[in-house]
Formats: sequence, structure tokens, C-alpha cells
Amino acid sequence: MATPQDRVDLLVRESDATVEYDGYNAPDSTYSSTNKTRIASLAFDHHDSVHNTKLTLNRTTVKRRDPNGWTKAFDGTVDEAGLISTIPYGESHAVQAALNWRASSHENEINHQLIERSLSVANHNQWKATVLEESLRYDSYSLFEDRLTGRVGVRHTLDAGATLMASYATAYKTPSLYQLYDTRYGNASTVPEKIRSWEVGVKIASVKMSWFENRITDLIGFDPVTFKTANVPGQSTLKGYEAVWESKWEEKLGWRLDYTRMVKAVDGNGDPLLRRPKEVLHARVDFYPTAKLHCGLQGRYIGSRLDQDYSTWPATTVNTGYVTVVGLVANYDYSKQISGYIKVDNLFDRTYQDLYGYATAGRSGYVGVKANF
Repeated sequence: MATPQDRVDLLVRESDATVEYDGYNAPDSTYSSTNKTRIASLAFDHHDSVHNTKLTLNRTTVKRRDPNGWTKAFDGTVDEAGLISTIPYGESHAVQAALNWRASSHENEINHQLIERSLSVANHNQWKATVLEESLRYDSYSLFEDRLTGRVGVRHTLDAGATLMASYATAYKTPSLYQLYDTRYGNASTVPEKIRSWEVGVKIASVKMSWFENRITDLIGFDPVTFKTANVPGQSTLKGYEAVWESKWEEKLGWRLDYTRMVKAVDGNGDPLLRRPKEVLHARVDFYPTAKLHCGLQGRYIGSRLDQDYSTWPATTVNTGYVTVVGLVANYDYSKQISGYIKVDNLFDRTYQDLYGYATAGRSGYVGVKANF
């Protein structure tokens, strides 16, 4: 039965972009590609005294062309449908169930489709200072074996105000259609990753510190000889610690610092995993001089990060880290329906590479207007 709180949202977003890029080991080249994207979304929210239910339907289409031929033509579609319902029981308890369906299609020379179906159930319980959360998820795939994964987490707040937390989870990551079926780099024998993860932490006031460990069987990587997608043999391990400080001063100024230190990132043979930075620091400051204006400054520092230079034989190890990138953003609300923004990425025009041999974008500026009806 419909209620006054029910809501229907329709979103259609289109973008038509031309992207310039450098070729491999050609930092002064001027290649470009076009990318057309359309996102259509329909959502229905229902709220009553018994439960909250949301139904979503989404379609994303992407068309990419490169007149230089360095990247292949891409025509892809992702169709999604989801139903999620939350039912409270008691004052501080709730159960949530969700059904999801997703079909990913890649045309052109790949010409394959992956269909995913999932059923998940999550439970939330709170007894005064203790919160317990459990969830189970069953996934069925058209190209892979079905899988059951889950998570359990607990938080407890001490009388002194500190909060202790711990969690354990399993996950399943499937390879993409490109990783499976691309004629040059794909490998149809690639299997999904099986992941187990642990995390323990403490939060004191506005500071959170945690230790994490991920153990991944059949990590998806690539063969350095054939350059095709391949599973890394054995069990890979990634572990380290994180620290987050988030706070604000009145309603005018807020900030957040995120620091991650990777203590260990090795494959089943104990060899270092490539492209995993030793440390990453994210910093963000938000300033609200008026109720309508928001100004933001953000920065990212990447520490040591190993990669391979495959232009030599045998390949040599290189370091693509030790770089700091800064960006700016400003948002202004003209009215309840119309807002605008200005954004600058890589403010100081730093030259760096996330993937060795391929330069990232230099200083980039964006201007936009958003209207709601």
C-alpha cells in the first residue's frame, strides 16, 4: 500500500568525452579516444511502519572508439535489477534481505555475456554498548561455480569512550570479460579469487586505528612472459595497518586524514606483489564560508611502489611511487534545484605514472552544472 513517504526517482545521465593520452614509452605523443556513456536509473522507495523496501532498475551503455587503434573499440552494456527490504524487530535490531541480478555484455571481438544473481541476508543487533552484525550472500554465475560468502563483525564501546571492533569476512572476485576473452591478453582459464580477511581496531574520539590482513587464493594477475591474464599460484597475503582522523570545527571547517601502511604484500612464493604502494596518505580539508558555498582541498601521497619495465629484456624493477598530487573543488548551490561546481585535479601538474610506461593526466579542470526537477 502506498504511503506519503514513498518516492520515485528517475535519472538519465549522458556524457560525450574526448580523452588525450600518451602512448607506451611515448610521453610527447598526442593520441586521443572518444567515450560516450549513458546511465539510466529508476528507483522506487517504499516506507511504512513494518518495513522499508527499495526497487532499482539500471542500464549503463558505453561506446568507446580510438581512431589511432591503440585501444580497441568497446561497446558494452550493464543491466541491473535489485530489490532490498529492511525489517526492524525490537528497538535496536533489524534484518535485511536483498535480491540482485546483473548482466554484463561486451560486444566487438569479445562477444560474451556474464550473468550474476545473488541473494543476501544481513542481521543487525545492538545491546546498549555492543553491536553485532552478521551477513550471508549466495552468488550464482553463468560462467563460474556458485559461491557462498559471509561476514561477521562486532563493536563494543567501553565506559571510557573507546570503541573496540573486530571482523572476519570471505569474498569471491570474478575476472572480467576482458580478462577472460580479449584476443591478445585474455585467458579463458582464469578462475575467481577466493578471499579471507580479518580486521581488528580501536576508535578513540575522532581517531580510528586498525590492523588488517587479506589472504587471497588464485589472485588475478598476469603472466609476464605471455602478458595474458593469469592466476597467481598459491595464497597471496596483504597485511598492514590504517589510521583515520576525522573531525570538524563548528560547522565551517572539517578535515580527514587517512594513512595506510602495507607491512606485507607477497605472493605464494614470498615474492613482492607489484603495484601495491608501501604507504598511502590521503588528506582532505572542507571549508563552508556560507550556507551555499563549499570549498575543498585534497591531496594524496604515494610511497614506494614497485613495477616492472617490460621494454627491457629481461624486465627490470622500477619504482613509480614517491609522488604527491593535490586537487581543488568548489561547489555552489544557486537554489534548491540548481548547483554548480569547479574542480581542478593535479593542481601542480605533477608528472607521474600509476602504471609504468603510461603517464597520467596532468593539470585538469572541470566545470559543471546540476539541475534537479
